[in-house]
Amino acid sequence: PTASPTAEPTEDPHNMIRSREQDNGKMVFIPGAVFQMGSAKGAADERPLHDVILSGYWIDQYEVTNEQYALCVADGACSVPHEIKSLRRSSYYGNPLYNYYPLIAADYDQTAAYCAWAGGRLPTEAEWEFAAKGTEANIYPWGNEFVSANLNWSGNSNYDTLAIDANPEDVSPFNVYDLGGNVAEWVQDRYQENWYSVTNQPADPTGPESGNYYVIRGGSAQTGENNARTTDRFFGLRTSYGLDRGFRCVVEE
Repeated sequence: PTASPTAEPTEDPHNMIRSREQDNGKMVFIPGAVFQMGSAKGAADERPLHDVILSGYWIDQYEVTNEQYALCVADGACSVPHEIKSLRRSSYYGNPLYNYYPLIAADYDQTAAYCAWAGGRLPTEAEWEFAAKGTEANIYPWGNEFVSANLNWSGNSNYDTLAIDANPEDVSPFNVYDLGGNVAEWVQDRYQENWYSVTNQPADPTGPESGNYYVIRGGSAQTGENNARTTDRFFGLRTSYGLDRGFRCVVEE
């Protein structure tokens, strides 16, 4: 675990928040818990529901931004993303107009390198899901009904990103933003379709030990209602990237 600044309570005494030294990223504390991962009604790769024991951890309140990622590039610890454009904008990464928009077009290794530079790592799939669904097992980060206006998704987005604070209703019970939309997010684990059926990792799971694909979580400006669910799973090759794919980091307690 990385040494951290003193945590300060937010308005909710159960939520603790702090700023990360390297990039001023705001992090929310998620207390340790036992939760049910997956969905009894979801796709095959979301079943079966199974208990997971998680230790407490800190997770980024917002998706990593262009401006934050540029600090890592300037420090020599990160490489420039594969594209400096977004879907509708020819100039995106490196353009001050989009400093507070999510970093996109980075592959798995680039995002992992950033989180290591920032003193942490990518979230595990279980950490990401618990941060999104909370203790009440929400279907969407904000609750159990889909609300189009809450998030940046294909139904209202022009298929491109918005600033990280542009969707205040796309917020989880732990006060973590944009887990439903804006950009989909790399997580640490490798992907295996039947992993929930065969997993032998009841506590702080890190996923399969081998495999060519890595898990991507959350909906984006280019995906539909189904992908905004907290249990939806997607995947990509570690060398792949997308104009609707970003990330956030975790620091262990």
